[in-house]
Amino acid sequence: MSSLYRRLLFMTLLPACFLALVLVIYFSFAGLRALEQELLQRGEDIVRYMAPTSEYGVVSGNWLSLQGMVQGAVQQPDVRAAAVVNRDGRVVAVSGRVNLGAEYLKSPPRGVTQVASGENWIAFAAPIYRSQVGGDVFFEEPGTLAGNPPELVGQVFVELDKSGLAARQRDLLLRGIGILILALALAAYFVARLARNLVLPVVRLADAVRAMADGRFDARVEENSRDEIGQLERGFNRMGEHIDEVHRNLQHRIDEATALLAYQARHDALTGLVNRREFETRMEAAIKVAQGGGETSSVLFIDLDRFKKVNDTSGHMAGDELLRQLSWGAKLCCSSSSSRVELPPVSSSM
Repeated sequence: MSSLYRRLLFMTLLPACFLALVLVIYFSFAGLRALEQELLQRGEDIVRYMAPTSEYGVVSGNWLSLQGMVQGAVQQPDVRAAAVVNRDGRVVAVSGRVNLGAEYLKSPPRGVTQVASGENWIAFAAPIYRSQVGGDVFFEEPGTLAGNPPELVGQVFVELDKSGLAARQRDLLLRGIGILILALALAAYFVARLARNLVLPVVRLADAVRAMADGRFDARVEENSRDEIGQLERGFNRMGEHIDEVHRNLQHRIDEATALLAYQARHDALTGLVNRREFETRMEAAIKVAQGGGETSSVLFIDLDRFKKVNDTSGHMAGDELLRQLSWGAKLCCSSSSSRVELPPVSSSM
């Protein structure tokens, strides 16, 4: 994995992870708060309904009807206890295990509200007022009716079990964590694909440039990208072809010049025969081969008499031409031999 890939993956995935984490935390806590508010609202709704319903039983002393009402209330989900208290603070109907102390049962009512809570329970209370109008009005808050304040005849208490709320909150948190993990996995997958699609062409270009810098001028990249990266790939390939062609031409010229210089260093410029140094090198090699029991070699020695007269009468150009022709004839004589040692030309003074 290239450093560019890691940096791009980190720079892209980090904000996505942070955003997903913030959203999941926000909505999880909002959901937890909503579940808690739902439980509080449910408790208030239950006591708000039970208070006017209990009025007749408290006023008339029909404890049996009140007992049936509180037993019916406990049958509802999450309701663990219910009680009805008269104006003297005496419990007249109860169902379930009440965790509220006597101080709560005898305290003055504060309207429909939450009165206490424990680790696994929460209690609500509502005052019971004597109706001042017809029986159609079940319950009104104090002070809402004209005339004298309504007469307080008792209170109702309901305790709700918070274990269900804790379970729902735990499920919500688990779902939030699951959604977070899924979101991070999807984000990582798409970010990895995006980073790979962006980085791999760049990495291939970098590898090709490195290979070309190392002298491999035939390095090319696949032209399978689009947009600007595709243009870079095509441009690099065309540039590589041009550099490769220039390098081949230059190398060919260098090889030709090297071969020419090597030939000129070993041969006489006038006759084309090997010079003295090359002659001595070949002679030593031929002697070693002969001493080792290999092929035999022969040496052709040509002595030119009265060569000076040619130079004096016809000029040095004629003498040079004579040497070239004699050298050419000597090459023809030795051309049938598989191993030959050419004698360097020596101008005769005779």
